[in-house]
Parts: sequence; C-alpha cells; structure tokens
Amino acid sequence: MGGLAVGSTVPIHATIAGQYWWKIESPQNPGTFCWVSAIVTNTFGDLSLLPIVPILTGLVTAVAVTTPPVVHGYCSGPNATSFNAILTTNGPVTVLWHFEIYDAGGTWLNSTADQPMVFAAAGSQVFVSDAYKRDCGSYVVKMVTTCANDMPGQASCAEVQP
Repeated sequence: MGGLAVGSTVPIHATIAGQYWWKIESPQNPGTFCWVSAIVTNTFGDLSLLPIVPILTGLVTAVAVTTPPVVHGYCSGPNATSFNAILTTNGPVTVLWHFEIYDAGGTWLNSTADQPMVFAAAGSQVFVSDAYKRDCGSYVVKMVTTCANDMPGQASCAEVQP
C-alpha cells in the first residue's frame, strides 16, 4: 500500500483497456509496481503509447446506493429511513466498505465502521441497511469501499413533514 501526494509526478508504465487505471512505480517502494485509479489523477503526454495489460481482477467495479427520494415524517423527531447498496466486483475479493451520511451542504454527519463483504467470484451483492434516523432535511448517503480499491456510490433523500 502506498499513496501519491497531491502534486506528485510519476511515470505511467501501463494501463488497462479504457484507461481507468494506471500502473506506476510506488514512490515509497522503488521497484514495486502498483495501480492508481485514473479518477484521482491528472495526466499529460501521449497516453495512446502506453502498453495495455489485462484487466485486474478482484476489484470493485460498481457501487450503487438507493434510498427513497422522499421520506414522510415529523420534524423535531427522528424519522426512520433505510437504504440499499449494491456492490459489484470483477473477481473474487474481500471488500471493506462503510456508509457516510452528509447533509445537503456537504457537512459530514455520521459514518459506520468498515465492514467486510466476501465475493467468492465476480458478481454483485446487495446490502440492506437498518433504519437510519434523522430529523427533517435533505441528506446524501454514500457507500465507500476502502479495500480492494476506493469506489464511492451515493443517493440523496429528503425527510419532510406530510
């Protein structure tokens, strides 16, 4: 495991079809190669010259979160709502994930501890949450995978008085 500091520049040694991941040499471990998501990087140069290698397996490829768009309840009291999440992987892997709750302005309100979800093969699994209780307002629910790779999914909901 390692990381790239914001503003770091490293050469890209390879990519996968679609150029969603870059193979780089670990700045913390010279001689060790690792993968970084294209989503969190800025690139320059002629990327068409990069060798294309087979797609990595054991990665989260999609995260989808669903919640009712509107929950009717009473203001000044916690109103229960639940949400579902679907994780999809491209091979066998144990995924660590957690939920994060934000208000409509992006302020973090709550999160759960990381939990494992084991995939014996490529596919999707559904997680159904327990009831989450909030007062009236607008919220964003995020499911974030932290291992095998980072990938968020999110949905918005509003809790209103009828």
